[in-house]
Amino acid sequence: MAQIEHDLETEAQATPVATHRRRHRIALTAAALAVGLGVASTLVLGGHDSASANTAELTEDGAIIISIHEAEHPKDLERRLNDLGVPAVVDFLESGFGCDPARSTGWVLIARGEALFTGAPTSPDDDPQYILHPDQLRPGETAVFEFQLDEHEGDLAASAGLRLSTSSVGPCVPVPNNSIVDAEAGIVGG
Repeated sequence: MAQIEHDLETEAQATPVATHRRRHRIALTAAALAVGLGVASTLVLGGHDSASANTAELTEDGAIIISIHEAEHPKDLERRLNDLGVPAVVDFLESGFGCDPARSTGWVLIARGEALFTGAPTSPDDDPQYILHPDQLRPGETAVFEFQLDEHEGDLAASAGLRLSTSSVGPCVPVPNNSIVDAEAGIVGG
């Protein structure tokens, strides 16, 4: 029983699944499923493309495409997800930090994995994106996104973690973890 509780408290780890290169641009998209409480995806966006804002757009089939273009304004993305009908909490953190899990007492084991949240396949010319399938959320669940971000000279590295909670979610208190997000070195993992 102690091992099960330990496994449920373990942070989600990201595993790379695809790599794309274009000139000075590094694009690494990865998706991971956590056996415990979360699902994580990672990506490195590079180059000097113009980045307007982080987006969440509803597709015709009901999925939501989430794109991270800058390491700013997480509450704008949270508001957009809420406007699309997804109860969400969004936080941006630095490499090596996650939110203290004590912020909620209602964490849910995610057994829906990629059916709920994954990286989107993209071409080398496109920015990697995340796909959220809100129809996989159950009534009363809040999607809690923790994006770890690092920017360096126009390059953006990002790791996305998703957890679900059935109770209120408090503010993020950053705590050290084993994640590495480094835009200069093109590294995302943990």
